[in-house]
Amino acid sequence: MTGTGHDARSRGCTRPAAASKRPNWRALASSGVLLRFVFLGLGIWLHAADELIISTLITDIVGDIGGVELLGWNLALYELGSILAGAAMGLQVARTGLRTAFAMSALVYASGCAISALAPAMEVMLLGRLGQGFGGGGLVAVAFIAVEKLFDRSIWPQLFALLSAIWGVSAFLGPLIGGLFAQADWWRGAFWFFGAQAAILTAFAYIIIPARHMAGMTDKSNGDAGDQSQPSEASPEQAVFPARRLAVLGISIIAIAWSGITGNLIAAVAVGCAGLAGVCTFLIMDQNRDTGHILPSAIRTRGSTARNSLVMVFCLAASTVSFSIFGPVLLRVLHQLSAIETGYVIALESIGWSVAAIALANQPERRERLIIRTGAGLVFAGLAGFALTMVSGPVWLVCIFAVLQGAGFGMFWSFVIRRLVEAVDDNERSIAAASIPLVQRIAYALGAAAAGLVANSAGFSGGLSEQAARSVAVWVFVAFIPVATIGVFAGVKLSSK
Repeated sequence: MTGTGHDARSRGCTRPAAASKRPNWRALASSGVLLRFVFLGLGIWLHAADELIISTLITDIVGDIGGVELLGWNLALYELGSILAGAAMGLQVARTGLRTAFAMSALVYASGCAISALAPAMEVMLLGRLGQGFGGGGLVAVAFIAVEKLFDRSIWPQLFALLSAIWGVSAFLGPLIGGLFAQADWWRGAFWFFGAQAAILTAFAYIIIPARHMAGMTDKSNGDAGDQSQPSEASPEQAVFPARRLAVLGISIIAIAWSGITGNLIAAVAVGCAGLAGVCTFLIMDQNRDTGHILPSAIRTRGSTARNSLVMVFCLAASTVSFSIFGPVLLRVLHQLSAIETGYVIALESIGWSVAAIALANQPERRERLIIRTGAGLVFAGLAGFALTMVSGPVWLVCIFAVLQGAGFGMFWSFVIRRLVEAVDDNERSIAAASIPLVQRIAYALGAAAAGLVANSAGFSGGLSEQAARSVAVWVFVAFIPVATIGVFAGVKLSSK
């Protein structure tokens, strides 16, 4: 799940140090800032529920406006928008303050929803999805930044726990809401529903987020209205927006996605290879800088913890994105599930992630090696399981593999982040912590583009049919087994240190 993608996976932004403390819910309730935080959390709700809504409605959307051959683009552009927003929000907050950054993100998200709701064809909807990704990614980034800037350190553990709870609630409510709109035969209404929420957030941002929190100012409130903002200088690394590097990355992702829909095999291979070369160019450009890296400089060292961590996350994320993109269509076409049933099958991955992450959060360090390896193995098992069962079923077995895949990510995620952050120099720890969710989103975007190429080559280029779905249901999973194998191997090397 994108996460989710699935943005449930964006929980990697949580600070390891904060997560180690026991939540004091009584202190949070008496702090006087809970309402402000819930408001910021609504932005995360929009982003987290968005992908599950699409998973529930995508078959109806394709049936109405066509574009099954563009399903890979649907997620690739959404993730591209999130990548750009994640890179831009730190600088935007430093320049304009939290309130303006939040309002701008909500407005862009609402505009994207409106474009999608009015889309006469999939090509127009893709523009809307790009806007939703940028706006939603911005809302998530601002929410995490706000925890540090607006709230006292003593209640950070509770706030991060609440962020996790929002992802879980989204996993349950997203498919339900999407199913209701599907049953009403009004998929456009889902976009209007979420766009209206974003418009409301835009207006209320100027009421709920403190006016005195301007650019370069913080408001570590503990409930005392008399607290004064303190100036906070943005670091040089935060002040440099990596426009050229992100442009290279964005063009590369679009090139790989385009290679999946062109009917000319030679052109597809050429453009796809150019896209991969562009990704390599992005890495070289980033690592050749003296300062302002997007990824930690420790990845230059072969066999380092940093390189193994990011390779593991990238390969496992990229290899599992097919379930989020094509799972909804395949389940409905091959197994005749309803829209709401399909949504909940897809949501099982997110639920498995949340349950495993919570259950293993307090495991001692001596067990990390086993947890990381087991988690990587479960992700691989889920991918292989989909390849074996998506065509013939039974559906309950598909559900088990969805839970296993999500649980695998939930098992190793926080431990990989901790190992990465502790392995780099002190001045790069913030970069390292942010690099995990960023690499994950890059992997989703590239994986989605590659999955679209595989699906169209396997039959979806000729339209949606049961025969094409049977072929696609095998190859969109089998094709990524080598990539997942690399991820598992990197996880073994990482856990050996």
